[in-house]
Amino acid sequence: MVSNPIAVMLFTIIVFKEQLTALKLTGLGFGVIGAVTLLLFKAQGSFAIGSETAAGDLMTLVNSLSWAVFVVMAKPYMQKYQTVTVMKWIFLFGFIYICPFGMPDLLSVDWSSLSSKTLFAMAFVVVATTFLAYLLNTYALKALSSSVVSMYIYLQPFLATIIAIWLGKDELTPLKVVSGILIISGVYLAGRKPKESL
Repeated sequence: MVSNPIAVMLFTIIVFKEQLTALKLTGLGFGVIGAVTLLLFKAQGSFAIGSETAAGDLMTLVNSLSWAVFVVMAKPYMQKYQTVTVMKWIFLFGFIYICPFGMPDLLSVDWSSLSSKTLFAMAFVVVATTFLAYLLNTYALKALSSSVVSMYIYLQPFLATIIAIWLGKDELTPLKVVSGILIISGVYLAGRKPKESL
């Protein structure tokens, strides 16, 4: 997923001839360093890429590149249409495409045997981490460039670390503090507009 803002930046340069500024490049660099540092040193260095995870790694990379294409290609529509209108069509076509693959499994679920905790977790994934996340991202595309919107993906490992520390599943270390500062600085720099010369 760290590759996503890099892919978005390349796509916007190729497709929209967007100018690559020093601020964006510096912000991207800080974000990459901060996110990669958090990933490489989390859970006592358990992060690894190997043959046993190659299929999952490849699917994650395809997902990241697909999201990059979406963020770049959705930008013109966000300038023209309302956020909710765009979301309606995205979810409708997504439903149509995924229905043949997911409907048989959905119909085979014994819903009465699921606990309320499981149902809440499923609802949270659908509403909070899918619908609201897409809504906020598409809304952000109205005001920000695709490159800046994609930079916010670097907040994921940062926020995951904060939540894990809050829940007592992780501990705060100087390395995590430095990584967090790099990520926040990267997002801030990428979002800043260069000063216009008088």
